[in-house]
Amino acid sequence: MPLAAALVAVPGGRWRWLDELTRLVRGFLELLFRNARPGAVLLVSLLAGIGEELLFRGVVQAGLASWASPAAAILIASLMFGAAHAVSLPYFAVAAFLGLYLGLLYHWTGNLLVPIVVHALYDWIAIHYYLRRR
Repeated sequence: MPLAAALVAVPGGRWRWLDELTRLVRGFLELLFRNARPGAVLLVSLLAGIGEELLFRGVVQAGLASWASPAAAILIASLMFGAAHAVSLPYFAVAAFLGLYLGLLYHWTGNLLVPIVVHALYDWIAIHYYLRRR
């Protein structure tokens, strides 16, 4: 999975903005899951994958594609996805890129279940990666 591979492939310490983003995400996740019950990461991952993909791909992208080009629909939905996650400018950029990838998957397959599964799986892997990486 290209998204999960990018977590590991991008070396720490190479870009200051990436190190700051990693600290921000790790701090948020540690706070969120500090006293969480077993299965909480799975539940959050599933709910985010389902809810966000239904909204951004199923409603926004599909709705825009009915009156604009598929490229415009994917781009606008991706920017909106990034804006919804914009706790910082780098996080906006990373989330918009993730939204672009998910939007392309939906466009290529025509199946909303594909980006839902990819999104939920990515969140599950990324949360575990950040919580366990020191």
